[in-house]
Amino acid sequence: MKNGFTLIELLAVIVILAIIGLITTPKVLDMIEKSKEDKAIDSTYVYIEALEKQNIMAIFDKKYNLYLEGEYQVDKIKVQVKGEQPTSGTLKINNKYEVIEALICMDGYLVKYKINEKTKTIGKC
Repeated sequence: MKNGFTLIELLAVIVILAIIGLITTPKVLDMIEKSKEDKAIDSTYVYIEALEKQNIMAIFDKKYNLYLEGEYQVDKIKVQVKGEQPTSGTLKINNKYEVIEALICMDGYLVKYKINEKTKTIGKC
């Protein structure tokens, strides 16, 4: 009697591993895509929070730019923030210096932000 595996047994193991790979690969790729979208949303929150804090600081300290009520293109706004900056888009600021709406391109995703609503990605940009 010989020790070892037959060719049929080895082929069966390879087929089982291939099936497992075919099942798990799409799920892993979906998880990666979802995490990239979540990162874009988180970066949007950080950017908006930094802009609002900068507006408040500008009231007390003249070295910061103050953005008054209105609609702005993000490429015209200078925000001191660690991390990602949006590449394009617009945002609206109210009379309390809060960002109330934003539609910006962050990390390759178009992110829609509206105060008191769930922020979401609505496609790629």
